Amino acid sequence: MDNPERAAITLGPAAFAIPAGTRLRLSVACADFPRLWPAPVSPAIRVHWGSAPASEVQVPVIAPERRADVPAQMPRPPAGPDPGWVTDGEPVYRVGQDMVTGETAVTFGASSRLRPPSGADIGLDERFTARVRPDRPAGAALVARVTAQMRLAGGERVDVEVRGTASRTTSLLEGRVRLDGATLLNHRWTS
Repeated sequence: MDNPERAAITLGPAAFAIPAGTRLRLSVACADFPRLWPAPVSPAIRVHWGSAPASEVQVPVIAPERRADVPAQMPRPPAGPDPGWVTDGEPVYRVGQDMVTGETAVTFGASSRLRPPSGADIGLDERFTARVRPDRPAGAALVARVTAQMRLAGGERVDVEVRGTASRTTSLLEGRVRLDGATLLNHRWTS
């Protein structure tokens, strides 16, 4: 690109008190799936650096005494390992491609086990899969499945399962909650 253009992208207001020395990361992308859907044609983004014209990010800063709101505090990470309530778990991240259809699927999420001081035992499993085919970007979809199995301190067992599918035109969400095997909620929402 011989003649780069300046684009001002105004972000919504956010109030954060960030400790001095904190590093910020900027992610530049052509989509924010599923909030912004992929375009039929992939645009090119070039970020210039070095000699002029260089890309620039301006982040407004306001003095604490001029603030009219209460900022969210961004704590520093603990110096050592934080045992917290998490006793087991692992992140999930997979990228796959169907060689016949060309569909790309990205799966991400985590499974974890929590042991709070109350004596409960909570297992969580979260999986999200985004799928898109290069010849059908408008057919992109996001499939989500979140399950939680809880054994409460009093011995009760609670099972929660949420499944969802979102596409450009529709969304489907199904939720089920069971207490000791008895169904308390089994509902389906569509839009």
